[in-house]
Amino acid sequence: MQADIDLSGGRSKHLVSLGRQGTEPSSLPSEAKKPAESNWEILGIRKVTLMVTQVEEPVDVSAVFRSGKMRPMVFIWRNRNYKIHRVLGSYRSMKGRYLEIYYSVMSETPEVYELRFSTDGMSWSLVRVHSEG
Repeated sequence: MQADIDLSGGRSKHLVSLGRQGTEPSSLPSEAKKPAESNWEILGIRKVTLMVTQVEEPVDVSAVFRSGKMRPMVFIWRNRNYKIHRVLGSYRSMKGRYLEIYYSVMSETPEVYELRFSTDGMSWSLVRVHSEG
């Protein structure tokens, strides 16, 4: 199974590949192929390997409420401030009787951070860090 994910939202040419290696786009004409380059390189797309690090550490988060929705703006992890430039997505989950809201966010670093807000204790945690590896 091959899954290609664009984490840039179309702003940059980075492709995250999950699954088996060596899959190339087949829609290019054969004359466009160069022996020393893959089809992805011809298209100007660089393949990267995604490394996921499980963290599960408490963090401090500043959030705002807009139109009835919570949006994290800044988080502090290991004494460093991370200003959130983009929220890639969010989802809700129930853990027993408590609501948990997960946010995938990007800061000034190339990593994607997964934050969790839990109504159990009204606390924030950094769950995972996704980075090139």
